Amino acid sequence: MDAMSRLRTIVNGSKKFKTLAGRSAFTAVVRKKGIFITNSKGNTYEVRENVAKAVTERFRHLPRHEIYMASAYTVPKWTDCPHMILSPYIAAILRDE
Repeated sequence: MDAMSRLRTIVNGSKKFKTLAGRSAFTAVVRKKGIFITNSKGNTYEVRENVAKAVTERFRHLPRHEIYMASAYTVPKWTDCPHMILSPYIAAILRDE
């Protein structure tokens, strides 16, 4: 299953998730045009295929003790991070699979 299909399956319409740190929450919504994430500040971001794929691959290959750490999905720990804001949110969605 490709990364976007996997995320669509987990979100299944609209769903609220806790962040990786658990101190906040965000909402993910699947629409015809894609997947959209709205953070606790009300900012909405569209998930692009390349970002979903990169985060999914990183989630699969990180050591067990790092996959639930937000810092593992941003610079400096991930120098090729495709999206500093969305990456930890996508990882949190994958965590809830």
